[in-house]
Amino acid sequence: MISNFTFMNGEYGIYVDSADHVQVRDNNVINCAIGGGYWVAGIAVYSSRNVVISDNLVLGQKPYNAATSGIFLTENSDNCLVDSNNVSYFDSGIYLFSYSDSNIISNNIVSYNHHNNLAGGYAFNNTYFGNTEYGASLYGICFQGYDQYIGNNRFYHNNLARALSGWQILPGNGNIWDNGYPSGGNYWSDYQTRYSNATEIDGSDIWNTSYVIDANNTDRYPLMKPWTGHDVAITSVAPSKTVITEGDSMV
Repeated sequence: MISNFTFMNGEYGIYVDSADHVQVRDNNVINCAIGGGYWVAGIAVYSSRNVVISDNLVLGQKPYNAATSGIFLTENSDNCLVDSNNVSYFDSGIYLFSYSDSNIISNNIVSYNHHNNLAGGYAFNNTYFGNTEYGASLYGICFQGYDQYIGNNRFYHNNLARALSGWQILPGNGNIWDNGYPSGGNYWSDYQTRYSNATEIDGSDIWNTSYVIDANNTDRYPLMKPWTGHDVAITSVAPSKTVITEGDSMV
């Protein structure tokens, strides 16, 4: 457990490497990722599993340094939970890279980064829900790399404010942009500008016209209002028991 510390002015704030069942909670990581350079981060997780990163304040520098990340999962970092953090002023707010699969990114506030969310290099089966993202200077969500190496990532109940360049999404292998009906998809800040004739589906707070990101990525059930409910993301890190629930139901 790494909890209730303040880390300042380091190349990394917190660095977790080759670990299992670690909790990083309620820390302040301020002005870290100094000097820039690839894979420098406020909180970095390498080759680790079942890491919980929650309720941390992670602030970089203004202006942000190139190629830095607020929270960075890489090198087969799987089954991790990144929940209820506040991340600002990095090149990439939350970055998943290099075979980091089956992670949950939930209920975070990610703002004023160059890219708020970035994924690349075999990023599969990750779930993003309940996040609020705004103020990105280039892309709100960016998938980079070869399309065939990114896929089956699910986004729903996120509040997404269009950035300068909007969204950079490669076709991938079937990324998913909603949680079906009636649960719904995401709130897109530019929806009504793009679809001025859309109407509500049967009092559901869901628009009747899909939000098209590109030819291969569509939110079928975009939300009419910003998501205000707190989606559930509960985990126990005891080796004998791991319970994760998501969305509107407790399982």
